Amino acid sequence: MSVGIELQIEWLDAPGVRAPELAATWARYQLWVGGSCVTQVEEPDGTFRRSIYGSLYPLAKWIAANWWLLAGHIRPSATRSAYWTWSNLRRYPWLRQHNLRGAGDGMA
Repeated sequence: MSVGIELQIEWLDAPGVRAPELAATWARYQLWVGGSCVTQVEEPDGTFRRSIYGSLYPLAKWIAANWWLLAGHIRPSATRSAYWTWSNLRRYPWLRQHNLRGAGDGMA
């Protein structure tokens, strides 16, 4: 079964960002998988936004490094949702390869 993936990008200037690869790939972006927004963020005031601000370089690097695992592992999504919390990273190292949070590279 094929799941649609859509990345919506608005390229932005990155004043103050010193690393050239991060500055060159700075954007506001949304990632949609199978019709669900996976970049939705809850603001401190309780409102939600669907986009993230930051460099796309760490995301591209994470996808390239984990592509085989993302495509080849046998249904990690069938694992109970209780295991998918970031606090379980030490216990379940596969979370770093299957959780978008692993693409942070020091960023939120």
